Formats: sequence, C-alpha cells, structure tokens
Amino acid sequence: MASPSPMAAAAITRRNKALADAKAAYDHTVSDANAAYHGARASAAKQVAEELDRALKEAMDAANLDEANRIDTARKAIRATGEWQQGALKPTSPTAVAAIVRGDKTLADARKVFDTAVAGGYAAYCKSEAEAGKRLIDELSTALKSAMKAGDLEDANKIDAVKKIAEGAEAKRRSEEEDARASVVFVCDASASALNKLATLKDQLQKAVAALGPSQSFNIIFLSDGKCVTFDRTQLVTASAESTRNVFRFLDDVTATGTGNPIPGLRLALQLQPQVIYFMTGGDFLNDEGVKDAIERLVHDRKVKINTLGLVERQDADTSFLVFLEQIAKDSGGVYKRVSLDE
Repeated sequence: MASPSPMAAAAITRRNKALADAKAAYDHTVSDANAAYHGARASAAKQVAEELDRALKEAMDAANLDEANRIDTARKAIRATGEWQQGALKPTSPTAVAAIVRGDKTLADARKVFDTAVAGGYAAYCKSEAEAGKRLIDELSTALKSAMKAGDLEDANKIDAVKKIAEGAEAKRRSEEEDARASVVFVCDASASALNKLATLKDQLQKAVAALGPSQSFNIIFLSDGKCVTFDRTQLVTASAESTRNVFRFLDDVTATGTGNPIPGLRLALQLQPQVIYFMTGGDFLNDEGVKDAIERLVHDRKVKINTLGLVERQDADTSFLVFLEQIAKDSGGVYKRVSLDE
C-alpha cells in the first residue's frame, strides 16, 4: 500500500482535531443543559410539594377530610419521584391543580432554556464542521499546488486523491444540511412487490419523520395498487410531536397490495411544492426506464431534489432497480441510499 502524503496527513490531522474540539464543546453544552434541566425538574417538584404541604395543613385545620386526602395523594406522588414530570399528575383537588399548574409552568420555562441551549450548541458544531471541511479542502489545494510546483507527481496524485474524497464529503454534508431545513414529501412503494419489506420501509420512514426539525413541513404518499394513499390530502404538515404520533397511527393502516406506479405519487408530491422528495422502494416497477423518463419530464425546470432509498435482501433475484434509484438521485442532485434487510 502506498504511503500517504505527509502534507495531506497533516491537514487531515488538523481537521480531525478541530472536529473533536467542536464535538467536545457540543457535548459539554448538552451535559450542562441536561444538568440544569434535571435541576429544574427537582426544583419544580420541591416547589409543588411544599405548596401541597401548606395546602394539606390548611385543609386539616379546616377539618376538610376529603380535600385533605385528595391533596395528600398528589403530595405523596410528587415526593415519591423527586423530580417533576409535566402532565404526569391529574389531581382532583382544586388547590393541588393550581399548584401543579405553577409547577408545569416552571418546567416548561426550563425546557425552553434547555432546547435553546442545545440548538445553539448544535448550530455551533455544524458551523465548526463546515469551517473544518472548507479549511481542509483549502489546505489540500495549497499542498497540491506546492507538490506540482516542486515537480513531485507522486505526492501530487496522493494529495489530489485525498482532496477529491474531502470535496465529496463536503458536498454530502452541504446536501444533508440543506435537507435538514427543507420541506419534504416521502413517496413510498406499498405495492405487493414490497410486501416483505414494508415493515422495514415503515421503520425507515418513522425515523426520518422523527428526525425532522420543528421548522420543517412534510407529507407522506404511499403508492398502492395504482392509488395514492396520503397522510394529509391537501397540504404539507408542520413537523411536531403531535404530527409524529399521527404518522405512527397512519402507518399502522398501510398495507402492501397490487402493482406499483410511482408517477401519480410523484406528480402529487410535486404539486405540494416541497424542496426535497424522498422516494423509497424495495423493488422495481413494470418499466423502470419509462418511469425514469417520466420523472425527468415531471421535475424538468423544477427546483426539487429527489433522494432515493432502496431496500434489498439476500433473496432478491433482481436488484437492477438500485441502479435506477441511484440515477434518479444523481440526475436531481439528490442522495441515494441502500438499506439491506440482512444487516
């Protein structure tokens, strides 16, 4: 094996050090924010428990046994956990309800602080990652020029090979960064040919939806027996905890049947005007080349990227559809991903 270029190796070492420092800073931010949040949970629990202690004494002084028992039930539940869990208690005592509402407010404020700190830390890490990638490419470009000027062709080739890898990694990072802010429509194959892979496809889809940020919007379209089964029939939906839960319920009702034709689903997806389409399938269609040509006509002059995901397993007799998916992603500036059910 040829030895690496010393200049390229030194540039990579500096890049890795910068990334390690950025990751350590992010981890430290998350750790501090997490500690503060758990402290706020303990503080909220103490605050509510003390209020309920006073309320219990008042109820006892007033000889209101029913109210005293209701307050005591809530008080014991809080003291048993030691930390406040928003929405965990549903007390029947009006006095306990008022105390718990104040505890919920304290915890909600702490959660906002936590989310802001983590988001800021992650943004700083992403910025450092981008700067480190650009710096590496700049250093390799400079090293390549130096090797060429010195007439060292062997070292120049080594540096150039590393530079191309770095440029590819940076292009992928930029693409993923853009996707993390984009509106998304998932177009998924639910034809009979995907029957054995539908569970894995749903799992991949759940992970993708759960990873969406609160500023993103999305929709889901399943292709089943020539029809489009949609999560929302008319529009993109804001990514939220509630919409994610609704997606899980929606997926429970999706079954694989009939033949698949992605064109109606992709046409509907484009009508929703997303920035990114994720096309997910576990098999080929009746006419892959015809489908590819139709997709080219659909996306012509549209600023939309198509990322593709192909599901394969060892028993697949024909995996030529993966080439088809890779080409679709390449033609639109998207990313192709292969997922094996056997790994």
